[in-house]
Amino acid sequence: MSVIEAFFSALTSGDVEKVLPFIAADATIVGVRATSDPRLPIYGTYHGQEGMRAFLGELRAAFETEAFEVEDFLESPKLGFASGHFRHRVRHTGRLFVSTWALRAKLCDGKIEHYLFFEDTARLEAAFGVSTAEAA
Repeated sequence: MSVIEAFFSALTSGDVEKVLPFIAADATIVGVRATSDPRLPIYGTYHGQEGMRAFLGELRAAFETEAFEVEDFLESPKLGFASGHFRHRVRHTGRLFVSTWALRAKLCDGKIEHYLFFEDTARLEAAFGVSTAEAA
């Protein structure tokens, strides 16, 4: 099983402690956008295993996951990709957030050292009832 496959297997178990061994001590975790926004708690950059713990905590607090599917994996010794789709209900608005997603992960010694998750941010912001678009 590849690092990315094992990571997602641990992630879907719901047990954060099973996820952390796949995260490098000095890892960078980018939750969709590197810059944080208090209205969108999953945006931001986190560091190391405690950062992954915090990021996953933000996800659990923000969403009730109704579906999360991993469809594709691709991995080399230094780089991993995965993609799929999900359906989350935003806890504080009750709105659905449905999106395809992709993960690009830089790998080192069998651990994720850089995690960057992509999803439909327009749909995310609509589900949260906010907009980060800059005024023209």
